[in-house]
Amino acid sequence: MLVSIFSKVGILSLGIAIGQGLIILSSPYVTKIYSAEDFGILSIVLIYCNIATASACFRYDLAITTADKNDIPNLIAICLLFILISSILAILLVEFTSLLSNSIKLNQLMIFFTVTISGLIQLLVSILTSDNKFNRISLVRVLQGGLYVFMAVMKFIPLAWAHLGGLFLAFIIGLFKLSIKINWNGLIKTMRKYSVYPKLLLPGALLDVAAYSLMLWIVINNFGLKDAGTVSQVQRIIGAPILLLSMSLGQVLLRHCQENLTREKLISLYYKCIKIFMLIGSIMFIFVYFYGSNLISLFIDSSWNVNEKILIPIFSALIFRAVASPLSNILLVTNNQKTIFIWQFGYFLTSASLYFISFNLDLISFLQIYALHEISQYILYLTYIKKSINKLCVEY
Repeated sequence: MLVSIFSKVGILSLGIAIGQGLIILSSPYVTKIYSAEDFGILSIVLIYCNIATASACFRYDLAITTADKNDIPNLIAICLLFILISSILAILLVEFTSLLSNSIKLNQLMIFFTVTISGLIQLLVSILTSDNKFNRISLVRVLQGGLYVFMAVMKFIPLAWAHLGGLFLAFIIGLFKLSIKINWNGLIKTMRKYSVYPKLLLPGALLDVAAYSLMLWIVINNFGLKDAGTVSQVQRIIGAPILLLSMSLGQVLLRHCQENLTREKLISLYYKCIKIFMLIGSIMFIFVYFYGSNLISLFIDSSWNVNEKILIPIFSALIFRAVASPLSNILLVTNNQKTIFIWQFGYFLTSASLYFISFNLDLISFLQIYALHEISQYILYLTYIKKSINKLCVEY
């Protein structure tokens, strides 16, 4: 079972590695022709992308991966409908939020396009996952990074639009010769049939991604666009590869967990995944600790003043998130959605508290406290997952 899982993860990871590799390799040049403030604006776009990826389809995209084949055309139509609704809601919500000042607020067209294309990419990935077309998903991930780099280097559009343009073209190419049936009849019936996904998963997903995005929001508001751009770019270079590997593992694990709902198989999967990620993470942490500053100087212009004091807390937080996120599917298939929501709600509240703590801190001190918060929260989450497996032993 584990061999099958990681063979599929390997296919996805190859595309992710190439796409992210292109972004990383282009960074020395891109960080010279764009300012940290430009990357700060990009970081705002990425926040919207993350939120839209988790919520634009109202989680009906997850249903596609395991639904009856006859229901998939209806589910695709439902996802398209909610993507449109989410894009409109995003514009309305931004107009009433005070989290971003007027000077750095995205225009309405960019907000609409960001939410729409992020939702469409997530829908496409779910469709391809249901058809076991992991090679195509891998290609989409390569194109996302490669096309962004091309447009950023050419500099004929702003950096944030280059990112969105890469997503859009990757989506269009990903659709090539793909047979997708859409059925707009009987949507209400299908919505009700799979209503467990938005009811149980959407609130938690929004809390989770909002809490994760809060860190960048805090940096944007309390430390400025320049520091936000620096933190965001560091996250992307040292964290994105392992987080995207984690996301790929999560997509594959969802199917395998449902097919192997026994304590023995799940506990084996639990420990093996933790060991593999912690081994990878430990090796990467040691490398970042001793050589991080020298390495990052190869990819970020020296004028940005990035050092290990910024690198270590950011990476430490990311590695624990990468370990816990894919294993959360165990809570889903063992019907522990309530546990997921309780943890996510607590995670959101504690993350929000960092906003008030940050007022009297410099950036480095804030990042250190943020790292401790992330590590403690995700260790707690892994404990909950382990308990859910033990409970499965009693019930089955």
